[in-house]
Amino acid sequence: MQIDPTSWNCWAKRWKNVTPLNAGALDYMAGQKLPKALLAQLDASPERCWGKAADFEAWLDSQKITDPRHRRIMTEGALMGGLLQQGIPTHLAVISDDAGQFNVFDHALCWIHAERLVNRLIPVNDRQKAAVNAVRDAIWTLYADLKAYKQHLLYAVPRNAP
Repeated sequence: MQIDPTSWNCWAKRWKNVTPLNAGALDYMAGQKLPKALLAQLDASPERCWGKAADFEAWLDSQKITDPRHRRIMTEGALMGGLLQQGIPTHLAVISDDAGQFNVFDHALCWIHAERLVNRLIPVNDRQKAAVNAVRDAIWTLYADLKAYKQHLLYAVPRNAP
């Protein structure tokens, strides 16, 4: 895997004194199932900071880390570690369509994707069918309530009111 140099270099310019290989990075990598031997190798490394994507790539090469999945996890972990060191809250909510690359921090499905999963359930009796329908109704009722609340806010208070 090749690191996107634009992302890394933008990140490195903004936070010059960040050490991306830190506890947050290692926690992320462990959560992504990076092999324990590689985690120990990283934790023991004296190098903790790289200014450019190419420097990090060269370091991975020097450590004989060639598996694309491992390199991807390490890159994501280093970027994550840098964000965490700069104060990005770990309870930040990320809402997505359940794609794996968004499964970071606190993760939730958007309304439509959550309802689709419930809709895929196959009830085998009347009680289960009623339960599935009740959950689907609850999702759509909450969605309608949120839309109504948003509309109320848009029209209830003038935008330029003090």
